[in-house]
Order: sequence, then C-alpha cells, then structure tokens
Amino acid sequence: MRLTNELCRRNMVRVWKKAWKKYGSFTEYPVKISRDRLNQGIEIVDPSKSQELPKVTWTPPVEDDPRLWRPIPMEEQINYHDEPTHLVTPKTRLLKGVQQASILAKAHQINGFPSNVENLVGAVEIPNQDNLVQRYVMQSQVWDPTRDKLPKRIDTRKVGWHFQAAYGIKNEKSSTILLRNMIRLCQSLAGRYPSIATDRRLLYKPYIGTHYFHEDNMVSVQGLYEYLISGQKGLNPFANEDEVDATVMERLADISPISPLIDLSPTSCYSMDTITHLKKPHSHGVPQTLFMLNKNYWSTDQRQARSLLFCLASALSQARKLYGIDVKQLPEPVSVQCVNMDPTTINFIFFQLNTADFKSRDGVKNMAWFSGDHHLFKKELSQPWLGEEYEKTKYIDYEADVFKRFLAVFLNGLPGIHSDEIQSEVNAARS
Repeated sequence: MRLTNELCRRNMVRVWKKAWKKYGSFTEYPVKISRDRLNQGIEIVDPSKSQELPKVTWTPPVEDDPRLWRPIPMEEQINYHDEPTHLVTPKTRLLKGVQQASILAKAHQINGFPSNVENLVGAVEIPNQDNLVQRYVMQSQVWDPTRDKLPKRIDTRKVGWHFQAAYGIKNEKSSTILLRNMIRLCQSLAGRYPSIATDRRLLYKPYIGTHYFHEDNMVSVQGLYEYLISGQKGLNPFANEDEVDATVMERLADISPISPLIDLSPTSCYSMDTITHLKKPHSHGVPQTLFMLNKNYWSTDQRQARSLLFCLASALSQARKLYGIDVKQLPEPVSVQCVNMDPTTINFIFFQLNTADFKSRDGVKNMAWFSGDHHLFKKELSQPWLGEEYEKTKYIDYEADVFKRFLAVFLNGLPGIHSDEIQSEVNAARS
C-alpha cells in the first residue's frame, strides 16, 4: 500500500513531548568553592542577586568632536519660553480648510476676484501668448530632460493592473518649471511697462516669521515659500471704506465644538521676532504677491487655507513695520495676494488686513477673496488595458483664461496700472 506525503509526515507532537520529558527538567546544584580560594580571602559574590556596579562616565578627549554631538535639551535652548505657541508651517494641514483658517485670520470670506483685479483680466496680452504657455506646459511635463523614478502608480479604474516602472518629471519639479516660465513670460512686458523692472523685485525662497494672539493663545507662522514679488509700495486696497465698515455685521465661520487650533503643533521653542522676508531694510521690501507650490495631495480647500495664513503673516508683519509692533486698529489696510499651484491647477487668494485685533470675534473683520480650481489643462494618464489608443498620456483642454487671470494678478500693483489708459485698453479688449 502506498501512503501519501501527509501520512508519511512525522508526528512532531510526540517528538516534542519526548524531548520535554527528557530535557525539560533542570537540577540546580549548590555552588562548590574550593578551600584554597576561601583561604585566599577572595570576596564571594552571589550571581543570583543583582549587584550595583559603580557608574563610570567617559569623557571624550576632544570636547567638540562632531561625532559625539548631542542635541541641546529644549529647556536649555535660547528661544525656550514657558508659554507654548501654536506653530503654522508650510506642512500644516487644516482639516476644516478655509473655514478654520478664516477663524484664525478673523477674515470674512468672499468668492471670486476683487473688482479692481477682475478689470485687469484680459486687458493686457503678450504676443503669441497662448502658444508660449502651451510650450511651457509641454516643457514641464515632457520636454525637460529630467528622468527621475516616479512613484508606483495605482489606478482605481483597473486595480489589478501592473504598471511598469516609469521615469520622468516629478510633480514638484514640474510645478517649479511651469511657475518659473510663467513669471518670466509676465516679466517680458517690462518693455511696455518699465515699472516691472524698476519698481519690483522677485525674491526666491523668502522666509516669513511672525506671531499674534488668537483670543488667549499665541499663534506663530513660520516658513518658506517659492517666490515673492515685492515693491516700493503696497497693493491698493481691494475694498473701500464702506465695504470694510460693513464687515462689522458679518459673522465668522463656526466649527465648534472643534477648536481652530486643533491642527497646529504646540511648541515651547520659538522666536518672538517679526521677520519680513528681508533682514535689512530695502527700498523694494513691501510684499505684494506670494507664490506657493502645492507639493502634496491635499484638497483645494486645505491648500487655500494654508495660503490664507501665510497671507495673514505677510500682511501682519508689514503692518507692524509701518505702524508699530502693538498696532491693533490700522490707519490704512494692508493688502497682499497669493498664487498657489500644482502642475495642472492654479488657485488665487486676495487678502486685506483691516484689523490686528484677534482677541475678539466682534468688530471689523479682515477680508479674503478666494478663487480656486482653475485648470490650466487636463492630464489624462495612460490606460493600456483599453488598447493602443490609450497607451500614451494625453494633455488636453487648455484654458487660455487661466493664464489671463495669472497675468492680471501679476500686473496688479504696478504704478499706474489702474489709470485711465489701462481702463481704455480694458474696454477696447472687451469690445
């Protein structure tokens, strides 16, 4: 009779029981010490009892050896404070988005562009504008020689499909290339508007650091962003005095019982200094336009919330520079604008700081205009399981109006840009 492999397998249960019966018991014999050792006067130590050995601290021969560096405890650092602060950085993600950020900024939310910026949309055109922007899109997506290994792709439309390893341009660099080229294209208007070259400065990776008290809690905003356009003067107010006074009747968003500080990281090591992009005074040091790159997979609402807090920090630091560190009611509002984008989508924010009193929810409010989800183009990834026609990535549905809005934001703040001459160009372009 032939037995299967399962029946021929050895019964390990019996083996373990036999081994345990034979080797499972252990007899502990008393320690025997020779009489010669006892006569030598050697101290006998019982190994079953724990012995406290003297601790010997080793001191390196070179005190500042970098290999033996240890971080300084937080309590011994120079910037340590007993009162903690709630920190906002470019990596801070507000789960409630714009509503949560509006509470922290004491801002009244408005959809769309401000009227003075909306009038500039389509007013000025660059020769061969759309063709150049489309070439910039192709450079950021295909033509750049960068070949980095891309993250593994998983398509929910075909979960079991195995994609081969792909090499190309990552989203972070793609956004950088597109933003840099679009700014350079806008700067090409310096021949028509010389103030672009004479009255402005483009700063790369500027740093902002400031703090304020939201109700009774300190909030600090610190971090870098991609570019900053600064000038000799600030932007014109987006709203007039009547619209600012009308914000007294507006109510802030309410996300209770959740605290608006829930997503902010508390820390006790921070600086109380207000840093306004440039360490030394500069003739073109007034912030106007912020450019931020979205290097994450957040929602548009969360990206706009982060940009709003950095607009607040930039405007607040400029207000303190003009009116003093303890200013509460501003003699004149301070306005800044922000553009945040990823490889395909551009979002806009316009912020007007009317008050620096954040301890109360009543009174005059700040104002923020939001305009998001402007798709410059659409990127359709390959779907090879559908056939040869879908094996390559496609770039479709280019929207020319998105760059016109980008150009309008860039031109806003130029001396004389809202003059009668520009308004006549606006009317001629629209007619």
